[in-house]
Amino acid sequence: VALQNDSNSHGKRSANGKHDVIINKKRLKKASDVFMLGEVPHPFSSREEYEQVMLGGIGREWNVASAYRNMTRPEILTRSGKSIRPISKSAKVKRAAAKF
Repeated sequence: VALQNDSNSHGKRSANGKHDVIINKKRLKKASDVFMLGEVPHPFSSREEYEQVMLGGIGREWNVASAYRNMTRPEILTRSGKSIRPISKSAKVKRAAAKF
């Protein structure tokens, strides 16, 4: 009973009645600065569009096999030991579908 009186004397807690929880607001602010984006990434036009894409799962449980392969394949496919030339602006070509 004494613990409840002490926690109520500090005002409204943001832990929703969990007396053994301590929330460090400084820590939350530091984390939000690191993990939050300042602006929307390139191919997206709005924040809502970006968040909608991020909600979709990439795993095999949520997608068919061909979609999973396309979503998880690397951007550039090379064989080991082969030298990679730098790309030029004029050499950019839309990537064709991978054949598995």
